[in-house]
Amino acid sequence: MANSRYVLDSNVFIEAAKQYYAFDLAPGFWKSLVAYAKSGEVISIDRVKQELDRVKDGVTTWADSDFREAFASTDETAVVQVYGRIVNWAQRQTRYSSSARAEFAQVAGMAGRLCPGQSMYRRDPRIAVQP
Repeated sequence: MANSRYVLDSNVFIEAAKQYYAFDLAPGFWKSLVAYAKSGEVISIDRVKQELDRVKDGVTTWADSDFREAFASTDETAVVQVYGRIVNWAQRQTRYSSSARAEFAQVAGMAGRLCPGQSMYRRDPRIAVQP
């Protein structure tokens, strides 16, 4: 992961906990996310934290206790500008249905945290973002 910064979407956490890396079976996965966050290689955003808070499960508890500092604020002018660029790009992609583009616009708010050298990771094979 050296020299890269990854922005994680909510489904990265939720699917990992439910399908692949349950807290009791794979604690190393969750510890590694914290370590990568502390080194600045992995972040998420406040909107993802808000989504996790609505679920109120083990992911919420873990995020509150171990990952809280890794959720960056999206209340910045630069974030809004990047979000606009990403949504405009998505709207021009005619290979996707209009409903898929609308859904992307809703979740792309988390991609607005992208800056040069950052990549968004969203556990959704239909969507890949290149800044």
